[in-house]
Amino acid sequence: MSLLMSPDAAYPETAPLLRTVSHPDDAEYPQQEQPSFFERAAAVVQEPLSPLTKILLVATIIFLLLSSVFIGLFAGAQHKLNAGKGGGTTTVVVTATSTAVSTATTTAISTTTVAVPAPGPTSPPAEPVCLSPSCINLASSVLSSLDESQDPCENFYDFANGGWLKAHPIPSDKGSFGNFEALAQQNRRILQQILSEDASTRFSEISALASTDYDEQILKKIRGLYASCLDEDKLDDIGEKPLQEIVDKIRSTFRGKSTVIDKLSNDGHAQRARLTATVAFLHSRAIDSLFSYEIDGDAGNDPNFMTLWISQPELGLPSKEYYEEESIVDLYENVLERLLLTLDDEDEELLASEQPSKFVVHEERLRVWPPWPWPPWGDDDDGKGEPVNRTERAHKLAKEVVEFEKKIANGSLDLDVLYQDPLATYNPVPFKNVSEQLPQFDFSTYFSVFAPRNFPETIILTSTTYLSSLSSILNETDTDTLEAYFITRAGLAYASYLGLDTEAWKATRSLEEVLRGIKKGAVGDRAEYCVARVESAMGFAAGRYFVNETFGGASKEKATKVITDIVESFKESLTHLEWMDKESADAAAEKAAAIRVKVGYPVSPDTLDPRSLANYYARVKISEDTFFENMLSARVADEIRRWYNLGKQRDLESWEMYPSMVNAYFNPPANEIVFPAGILQPPFFSQDWPGYMSYGSFGQVAAHELTHAFDSAGRLYNQKGKLEQWWTNKTSEGFNERQKCIVDQYSNYTIDDGKGGTIHVNGNLTSGENIGDSGIIQAYRAWKAQYEDGVDSGTEFLLPGLNYTRDQLFFVSFARAWAQNIKPESAVARVRTDPHSPNRYRVEGTVSNLPEFAKAFNCSAKARSLWSLALHLLVDPQYFTALAALVVLGDAVLTQLIIRFVPYTEIDWETYMYQLELYMKGERDYALITGPTGPIVYPAGHVYVHQLLYTLTDSGTNLWKGQQIYAVLYLASLALTAAIYKQAGSVPNWVLLLLPLSKRLHSIYVLRLFNDCWAVVAAQAAILAFGSGWDALGIALLGCALSVKMCVLLYVPGLLVILFRRRGLLSTALHMLALVGTQLLIGAPFLLQYPWSYLKNSYEFSRVFLFKWTVNWRFLGEDLFLSSSWAKSLLVAHITTLVLFGLFKWCRSDGGVWQVLDRGLRRPTRAPSPVPLTADYVTTVLYTSNLIGILFARSLHYQFYSWYAMQLPFLACRTRYPFLAR
Repeated sequence: MSLLMSPDAAYPETAPLLRTVSHPDDAEYPQQEQPSFFERAAAVVQEPLSPLTKILLVATIIFLLLSSVFIGLFAGAQHKLNAGKGGGTTTVVVTATSTAVSTATTTAISTTTVAVPAPGPTSPPAEPVCLSPSCINLASSVLSSLDESQDPCENFYDFANGGWLKAHPIPSDKGSFGNFEALAQQNRRILQQILSEDASTRFSEISALASTDYDEQILKKIRGLYASCLDEDKLDDIGEKPLQEIVDKIRSTFRGKSTVIDKLSNDGHAQRARLTATVAFLHSRAIDSLFSYEIDGDAGNDPNFMTLWISQPELGLPSKEYYEEESIVDLYENVLERLLLTLDDEDEELLASEQPSKFVVHEERLRVWPPWPWPPWGDDDDGKGEPVNRTERAHKLAKEVVEFEKKIANGSLDLDVLYQDPLATYNPVPFKNVSEQLPQFDFSTYFSVFAPRNFPETIILTSTTYLSSLSSILNETDTDTLEAYFITRAGLAYASYLGLDTEAWKATRSLEEVLRGIKKGAVGDRAEYCVARVESAMGFAAGRYFVNETFGGASKEKATKVITDIVESFKESLTHLEWMDKESADAAAEKAAAIRVKVGYPVSPDTLDPRSLANYYARVKISEDTFFENMLSARVADEIRRWYNLGKQRDLESWEMYPSMVNAYFNPPANEIVFPAGILQPPFFSQDWPGYMSYGSFGQVAAHELTHAFDSAGRLYNQKGKLEQWWTNKTSEGFNERQKCIVDQYSNYTIDDGKGGTIHVNGNLTSGENIGDSGIIQAYRAWKAQYEDGVDSGTEFLLPGLNYTRDQLFFVSFARAWAQNIKPESAVARVRTDPHSPNRYRVEGTVSNLPEFAKAFNCSAKARSLWSLALHLLVDPQYFTALAALVVLGDAVLTQLIIRFVPYTEIDWETYMYQLELYMKGERDYALITGPTGPIVYPAGHVYVHQLLYTLTDSGTNLWKGQQIYAVLYLASLALTAAIYKQAGSVPNWVLLLLPLSKRLHSIYVLRLFNDCWAVVAAQAAILAFGSGWDALGIALLGCALSVKMCVLLYVPGLLVILFRRRGLLSTALHMLALVGTQLLIGAPFLLQYPWSYLKNSYEFSRVFLFKWTVNWRFLGEDLFLSSSWAKSLLVAHITTLVLFGLFKWCRSDGGVWQVLDRGLRRPTRAPSPVPLTADYVTTVLYTSNLIGILFARSLHYQFYSWYAMQLPFLACRTRYPFLAR
């Protein structure tokens, strides 16, 4: 191996495989004349089969048969798909599954194909079909979304959406893309046309509306806001100035640079006033800090009396779990550091003079003795300090801010409690109690800033412990950290409104890219972004013109009818619930009847009245030159309106969503369900659709929101929206039993975390939404109840080309709404923070509980057949672990058969045992620890391993025991390989079936007992540790592997790249020193007595193996093989290839090797890679580094195959070659 040896040496290796007898597994190689290729082939054919060969041949044939069947199924399904997409065929579909449904479709050309697809309709429709343009478009949309190769009984989500998913990849600037996002995009295109200055040429009605003074005023504002957002050159010219002004205000307020605070003589009062003023300023700008607030009804007393609620704040990272991920925390610290540097205070003298102090109210200190911290008046050194390094200070503060946020996260409620337990989060307390829990904060002053006329007497806390925890956190946090926290909160909230060339925008964007899986540097359409900003700032105003353009005709009436039909169906179904008694059923029916239904657009502000809208947005100041200030003005106006509602009765006509939003909601205290016009568009709703499509798509939205009124949280609010237990205990117990089933069901679902692992859905967090999704059955019953009337009125017409029953299309319409492609990073964020389950499970989890669905598609109770399970094992990533376990178990049986029926071949075992006896007699001179083949040539780890084997195998005489130990070692290697594959991700399940098929690997482990096996397993464990980010453990394991065999050094080049990118120069050096340290520690008994002898024999880099044993360069001839020039050539090629991979592959994602080196050398204590290294990257780099060394090794022996055999399938999967080429 060129990296491990000098090219000039010619010392024959006297360790394993260097025996005087012929190699047992190879014919005696003639030194002068080599046999031809055809002579070798003939010899192989004529050679009798050994027992091992026979066993492995049978296993290979079985695998090939399984592969053939699998490929045949795949090809048949693909052929059916292709036939379905072509024009003019006659298709006869015969179902081979338990659904047993057949279809026949005839078109112009008479061509017949036979396939085995998923179930078709229960019976071919005989009624006339609708051939209008809208019907043809709808049918085409449905057909293009289907993947008929899928079995709807097994995989309904992909059956209904497979075609759509393939046709709609995720845009590079987004973390997910589905039908919700597609419709939102479509709605924004309409708004974009309205917002454009030339909109009058396209929308004549908009032009007519604009002739009124109020419409002109509204349009001027929303168009001005849109134009200011589009002017990117202007934003780049302005730079960070508007954000800097907010930050300067935060600093001056927190440092007491105001008339009121400056006059406070008591330091404790001044600190309290500064904190209060700063938080009030941030909250007035809609920036969460320390705590959050909401103005909503007092659910436990008067649901319509608007009261102040105080809760935990939003965090800089999406959820608590992210603060435990080292790579994410490192990135987040880097983002905060960049923000702090960009928004740094120019007052150098101020930084040097101010000393950090704990934020503790002095009165609180005096309650205990001695006061703590001590002394209570601060440090003795009150003079000016030396000027500090801004970069170091920003780095230090960023770490402290992250620790501060982590403490807040740990003091906060879990999201499943916050979202799903309204009783636990309703804690009304007098104003005095709040002040006592957080004495560092002046709530009286805070409230007087926002609500001087409606001072709250009672405040509702979502957590009884959070404010007390926050008080303790503040007591141990210095003022510099708090100031940095406030500044970064503002930066994270507003940096997105800056120009794309600003450092603040780039910093926050880098965090978003990683958390959502967005491609680095990818930026979406600016116009789409700007329309979204107009919606968020002035959504009700823009909604006026959106409604005017899209929500006409009978849309509102038809949508309302769907909703009211579902409400009636729900009320009727209450009498059939076995777990609900009559008293509770009657009360539930009253609540359902009392629900207010709002469809399309609000009347407060009145969408149809421009004066109402103009007054609503009167405080919003818009200029075409100041996008940042425009958004700031809109957010300030929103906060003013929120506080204005405090102490008043709820506005029953107000909405929480603007008209163009693609969403809907149920508000428990208001007991209302709301459906904006934005979601009343295809693929959710159209007034021209047949009933089964409308009830399946929009009906499920309506039923979902209605069911929320009776889910795990909604059921605790009565018909007036008051929080109380209004069900009987018996009914509540029955509900809880069924809720637990839902929780357990969804908790078993998992998603891919993008790092080779899986994350379970939080069944508790999502239980309310999962129960809401089960409301689809109410939509189905409502459709069935009106079906006859629909047939009579002509609203249940059939669509062309869709050979499915109406019942089947109802469920297809339901599933289509949830089509979504999502990146693993976004999926992880959703599972951790979103009370909604992943879209796939919103479909499959729901229909799996519906007998009506099973009946529609003729799904039997045994639909998940053994064959179906086999297919899942081969292709479904969720079954990767299960298949890996079966492979290991099967190989365990195969390995025992090999040990039983294939003779053992002695190679080096006797030599190892002979050398061990010398060691155990006290010999420590490596030159004198010899055996039949010469002195020992492996490091001390080899000695210790075989000392253990010597003991366990009766002084090396019990070979059967040794083979069993090596069998366990082999299975451990197989399991570790599977774990590495899973951790890295994107390796097809069926690849696992390739791993046990190697004759040579079994021989190396259980028939030859080579010492390489121990080093390989330790190296595999190290790779798994490095992939998990456990670098210290990885170094320890790699050190153990290196102490057995020097070949481990082949991983070191790749490992250096990984450590340098992940941890920086200094940490990399320390890890390498630790690796060296393990060798010194393990070899200490020999180094202390005969150091040179140990080093010379165990780490012999100049060793040259005998030509007769090499298996890689035999075709060169012995003279060239042993020549110095050949060794030098291999060494140069080895180093060159590593350099090329370093330059063009391994650092490409960070902007190239030079940028990585520049960042790493300038800041040796920081990781130069802002993007976390994935397990896939780590595994690929280490495997590649090893393979490069193998390729340029001067000599490979029989047993060296174990070093790369199980890595080749993984590396093949990482290439871009066609399947057969891999």
